[in-house]
Amino acid sequence: VDHYGNRFMRQEFGPARTLAEQLADMRAGRDLMRKNFGRLFVPVFVPPFHTYNSDTVKAAAAAGLSGLSASKPSPALRGSGLAFLRTRVDVNEYGLDLRPRPLGLERLKAKTVEALKAPGGYVGVYFHHAHILGKDFEVFRAYSAFLKALAGRGLLEPVLFSALLKKVSNT
Repeated sequence: VDHYGNRFMRQEFGPARTLAEQLADMRAGRDLMRKNFGRLFVPVFVPPFHTYNSDTVKAAAAAGLSGLSASKPSPALRGSGLAFLRTRVDVNEYGLDLRPRPLGLERLKAKTVEALKAPGGYVGVYFHHAHILGKDFEVFRAYSAFLKALAGRGLLEPVLFSALLKKVSNT
């Protein structure tokens, strides 16, 4: 499934789907991830295209997940028991026709530097893997090298999602 919703918004979870539909998909996904990754499975839900609503939060909690990661927090997260892992750098961009635009290395570098300057303690980078195609692989490779160079200069420290979840859950 590429997306639900309408011609103006990509979404796989959120307002275009009921709580029951979202919960069923999350449970199926959780079970598949546990089966394939075993103890390496990190129980955090990342809504595709970062579109979600209060039903998505309820479904993630009901599915026994520990956290939700997206670009913007929702008031529905308060009291949900879910840790929120914010992401600030979106690799993919979409046109008005909802088709992916080519990746831009300079845009990614600028957004990363801006995110590093923002308060919050960490910078999350997210991308929709299915939409990195053709020449975008070279841009993504160059972006990865940029991140590695920043880490080499002590300007960032890569961290596993599982470690970040523990840190956020304990604060």
